[in-house]
Amino acid sequence: MLEAVAEKTRKFHEHRVKQRKKQLEKKDKQRRNQSLRKIKPQASSTAANEESKFSKLSDTPIAKRTRSALHSVPVAKRLCDKKTVHRIF
Repeated sequence: MLEAVAEKTRKFHEHRVKQRKKQLEKKDKQRRNQSLRKIKPQASSTAANEESKFSKLSDTPIAKRTRSALHSVPVAKRLCDKKTVHRIF
């Protein structure tokens, strides 16, 4: 009789543990989905902002004068090339 009660209690405990685990996994999945919904628009807006900053910078008069003075070498390429950097300074 005691063994039957112990077995029933053990099974009930295992069932509660499984249910709790399922519940936690469901909550985690919901949180991940919420995070992804927030991150995707942020990432796309950040990329758009970077693009607009780059296009605005390349059209400024100073950038145009600098490129023409350095034989039309873009600033990023000029900074990557050490020989050109040494020649400038």
